[in-house]
Amino acid sequence: MAVGRTNELAPIDIWARRCNCRDTCEWEVYVREIDTAISCIPGTCEIGSPSHMEAALKCKDENGQDYTYDQIKRKCERDHWGRYECEDFKFPAGATCNHDCTRAKHDSYEIFNNPAVPTGDLTCTCADNKCSFNKPDNWGQCHAGYCDDPNLYDTNADNAEELIQTLTCDKILENSSFWWQNGKALAGATCQAKCKGFPQVMQGVEGQSHELKCVWKQDQGKFGWEPEGPYPQCKDEIRCPFEDVPVKGYEYNNGLDWDSFTWDCDKGKAVGSKCQKSCPEGFTLDGSDTEIVCFCQREGCRHPFWKGRPSKCLKNKN
Repeated sequence: MAVGRTNELAPIDIWARRCNCRDTCEWEVYVREIDTAISCIPGTCEIGSPSHMEAALKCKDENGQDYTYDQIKRKCERDHWGRYECEDFKFPAGATCNHDCTRAKHDSYEIFNNPAVPTGDLTCTCADNKCSFNKPDNWGQCHAGYCDDPNLYDTNADNAEELIQTLTCDKILENSSFWWQNGKALAGATCQAKCKGFPQVMQGVEGQSHELKCVWKQDQGKFGWEPEGPYPQCKDEIRCPFEDVPVKGYEYNNGLDWDSFTWDCDKGKAVGSKCQKSCPEGFTLDGSDTEIVCFCQREGCRHPFWKGRPSKCLKNKN
């Protein structure tokens, strides 16, 4: 058997006829012995129509010559009932194809991938009267190579709709015509998730930042976050931000800011907390007033403030 051919009956387009006489004469249609012989016809492979085929699919014929997309794309026509009838391109034995999702782009900005599927060449081979590319499962399927934002909200909070999170990533999707996709973390990105807006606090996370990575999730067949949830939640904590502690004009003019001082607090930044002020190195407290208090004007307020007039820090003389 020749390589690239299958044992199939060749189609017979012309029937032989002979004159057969038994009392009367008439033409008899018969099949000649030569027509019944098994003949070899070229074996072919079909590859279907993978997603994002034009950009991602590259094929060569058995001689290594490149096919164009117009040559190999699925051809569809309407029948007399108006229904589409489609036919896939038939590749000869020895033809090769590879499908690399990283080549697939949409309007030249989106990135696709499918790490679960190899991108090496597949070859049209024939054996046991059958020809195929022997494609692995999910071959030709591309997935958008980015991750949706993780949910860091406290969905059980009364003000859940007010809770806001931020995600800062080193690789993001940009210039997308689908505006809601801009800023999404691209595959391989490392991101820092934080709560945004006073008085939200990320629960149980030191430094108020949670690191996530956008990776391929083999068991889910898509891109997702590592580590997986549940994620630390953002919850409202009514408190006084240290960014709002009073800074004297003299102190500010000498290069001091709110974070220059040391505050010894009995309840952190919570409402009712009392904090004692200490000066940084090179400065001395000018007086005995050291205390500020996180104060609410009414019960249940959302924006308490620091109350008190501690003495200023004077710069030491050489």
